[in-house]
Amino acid sequence: MMKRLISVSLALALCGAAAGHEHEHEGAPGADYFHEHALELLRARQSEKAAAFLQYSLDYYPWDVPLNLLYLDVLGEEGLEVLGQAWYEEDSEHVADEAIILFALGRLAEDDADARDYYERALAADRDFTPARVGLAELSYRRGDLEAARLEIERALKQNADEWRAYALRGEIFLALDELEGAVRDFERALDDDPYAPATHAALGEALLLGGEAAAAREEYREAIAWCDDRGEYYLGLGKAQEALGELDAARLAYAAAASRACGNMTVAIAGRKAAGRLAFGAGDMLEATDHITWAATFAPDDAELRAYVGGLYAHVGRPAEAAAEFKRAAELEPENGVYWYLLGSSRARAGEFEAARESLEEAVELLDGEEAAEAARELEAVRAALAEGSGQQEE
Repeated sequence: MMKRLISVSLALALCGAAAGHEHEHEGAPGADYFHEHALELLRARQSEKAAAFLQYSLDYYPWDVPLNLLYLDVLGEEGLEVLGQAWYEEDSEHVADEAIILFALGRLAEDDADARDYYERALAADRDFTPARVGLAELSYRRGDLEAARLEIERALKQNADEWRAYALRGEIFLALDELEGAVRDFERALDDDPYAPATHAALGEALLLGGEAAAAREEYREAIAWCDDRGEYYLGLGKAQEALGELDAARLAYAAAASRACGNMTVAIAGRKAAGRLAFGAGDMLEATDHITWAATFAPDDAELRAYVGGLYAHVGRPAEAAAEFKRAAELEPENGVYWYLLGSSRARAGEFEAARESLEEAVELLDGEEAAEAARELEAVRAALAEGSGQQEE
């Protein structure tokens, strides 16, 4: 039903201003009123009502660019697909705003070259259509050409100082360059103009967290989830912020939610399971820890930290030989990590493999420092004493 309603709106949007004439309904409020009221509905978390209201608004103002773009933001992928299909179904001479259609096709394009072509055609249709210029900047950003991306962003902002997409993308560039102050400023500026932007809330949360503002980051991730609760990466960020604040039980739940909402993104699923398992292990909940850690280790067999946690699970149930095998694998994967060598040496000692334990603990002492090095040295002395005692018994 929603698709059918969208199609009706599009018919009006595409044909209502075919000759460039506004077909305003007598007594209708101005387009700015519709736009602001839709934003108010979005701020109140009434996205379905906002979509319906924008549908109604476009019946009156099918040619209005801000209304069309906000409608695209609310509908997301579905709206892009409908607009993209409209390009093929309608005669281009009867398109009310060709630039919007081409922009939608650019967003849908799987190939960057095709996307660039659509964005450039959108700008050829309307050189002041700044979303397409930001689209070009995004393509430059994705291929690592930050200078070209910045140049396009500056052009977009020169044409339209309120283009929130430009601020959001420039914030991503600042974040990539570890310029956190600039990132926070631009993400906040983007959100001033477009509250319906969960990805920008999450990006702001990341910048704040990296800057040590965990409480503020937590609220931004919550805001992102309030808009879109099926993105695992938002829960992953929330978990990191909560963990930084010492809210470990809440962080465990967030990490588990990240894994369950990964939607096929194995990187997010593994990270969520790994973090949830780590916290469960630390809390002594071995049943939950085993579930998360073994699942993650199955799909990420070369993750040193996961191999170490699998070793910890074996050690917990009194199986030092199996534990040593896992710690050995972790040490092979990250040979500069002294903790893995210490755990390997400790497990080998408990399995009665004192000579191998000595070698591992000597490596640990070399790599560790502070109290960790002192602990490894004490265990090493105990292993040497056991070897000396065994040697003495053999001589007798």
